[in-house]
Amino acid sequence: MGDGPSEPVVRAAIDCGANSVHVLVALAQDDRLRPLMDESTFLGLGVAARRGRLGDAKISELVATVVRYADGARRLGAGQVLVVGTDPFRRARDAATVVAQLRQAADLELAILSVEEEALLTLLGVTEGRRVDHSLSVCDIGGGSTEVAFLEPGRPPRAVAIHAGSASLPERLNPGDPPTRADISNLRAAAAVAVRRAHLPRTERFVAVGGTSTNLLRLLAVASADPPRSWPSAIASTRSGRRCCPRGPRSSRPSSLSQAQTTSRSSTRAPARGCSSHLARPATCGEGD
Repeated sequence: MGDGPSEPVVRAAIDCGANSVHVLVALAQDDRLRPLMDESTFLGLGVAARRGRLGDAKISELVATVVRYADGARRLGAGQVLVVGTDPFRRARDAATVVAQLRQAADLELAILSVEEEALLTLLGVTEGRRVDHSLSVCDIGGGSTEVAFLEPGRPPRAVAIHAGSASLPERLNPGDPPTRADISNLRAAAAVAVRRAHLPRTERFVAVGGTSTNLLRLLAVASADPPRSWPSAIASTRSGRRCCPRGPRSSRPSSLSQAQTTSRSSTRAPARGCSSHLARPATCGEGD
């Protein structure tokens, strides 16, 4: 067995979440990834799942999207396409129908992740499977729920679910569009209650991943550029298409957010032990989970 670089291989993964379906196809070599295809399609599965069923129309849309992504991945040379589902599939009574239709339509196996599996795979994507020398929290704010994984030196990792997400919380409180100051206060209070109920431990480092985290950076960019603006005005500005942060070259370097850090979907370093980096679900500016 030589010490030289390994042969490059095309890997593909599709992540079906509460807000969107994301595909990442990349050329993997050693611990590096070179993205070949990196796309998301908004489907809003979480809203349907919280009503108990995805329904035939939403399932058809989902299957067509996943099959299209899988076909693209195979054309790029992926021998195997990993498909995972998160919060909507843990809730929906007809999740088994999706599993059966994907198997029939494209010979794809949908793996429905538990809360703990989702959080720990995100942790693996952030740490690249390496040991840490400090306590670490990794937070993924999804559309339906929020998962937080914790890791301390010399101790096994663990995960906690917070029952609030970027779509489920507004759906429950029904704020305006754009939200008023009162709406934002209500959302903030409800989120704080959900976090307190989770009894999260304090850690030396906190890393946030996913589209919600990067979209928050967009809002902060608007607010800091024009301090007198209210948060509702900042939200309206981003929705109207005003670019708040340049979409420059994709970088694997996390961005600072107070004491937290957010990782970019552009990460080109592959996690150790063969885990696809999409499972950390980072997102570029303007994309959702």
